[in-house]
Amino acid sequence: MSFYNLLTVNSLRPQLPGCRLSLDADTTMEVTVIRSKTSFAILTIALAAGFSAAGSGPDISVDSMVRDLGEVVQGKVLEVEFEVVNTGDEPLEIEARPTCGCTVLDFDQFVEPGSTGSITALVDTAEFSGPITKSVLVTSNARQAGALTLTIRADVKPVLEILPRALVRLNTTQGTPASSSVIVTSASGSPFEITAVDTQSPNVAAVVRRLSGDELMPGRGGSQYEVTVSLSADAPAGMVNVPVTIRTDQANARTVELKVVGFVKS
Repeated sequence: MSFYNLLTVNSLRPQLPGCRLSLDADTTMEVTVIRSKTSFAILTIALAAGFSAAGSGPDISVDSMVRDLGEVVQGKVLEVEFEVVNTGDEPLEIEARPTCGCTVLDFDQFVEPGSTGSITALVDTAEFSGPITKSVLVTSNARQAGALTLTIRADVKPVLEILPRALVRLNTTQGTPASSSVIVTSASGSPFEITAVDTQSPNVAAVVRRLSGDELMPGRGGSQYEVTVSLSADAPAGMVNVPVTIRTDQANARTVELKVVGFVKS
């Protein structure tokens, strides 16, 4: 770090006020003088040693701040590694933590000058569908102190799809039953079996029927099922909000969630 030696001198041969004296290539003196009637008195001479703090300390560089993994199959656990380089001249200390939806599996807490460390994050896509963005927050003792955000992006493609969407809306009046159907199909065109359907209300029931022949949706291979959800006539008046769980034999899609919403008028 920079330092100054403070010198006090009683007298000096006459110089111009505020002059700068060069002692050698690495050392300079700042001279402040006050002129009296008979002589110049030096109040202070600040001797600056030839030393600079610029460039000292740890610094951090990441190979890529954003990793876009493109399309991935739902249920796959993504393992993403970020390389961290200490471009400074002192040891780098790192702390990494997830912001949401992912887990930091491992990271190098200390990285020596000129060395490379790593931060590894896991993203379990079982509960996601469509485009996702997950982040890891990195703090360190780098000279340019401040948090870095590492970003993981992916487009999660479901193993099974509910068409036209995973939502059934049932609006009716008390004493009148209501029903609606959806199609469960394989996104990859592979065969599968629906093993059970669970509802969370005694007033909501579900019936499963396997489609075949002309009933099949065009342009989609594999198995297709019609799931018909019904609301009983004795359902109480008020809002309807019931989750329905469709269970299958697919390793990466053991369950598929269908939401039933609506309103029963009195």
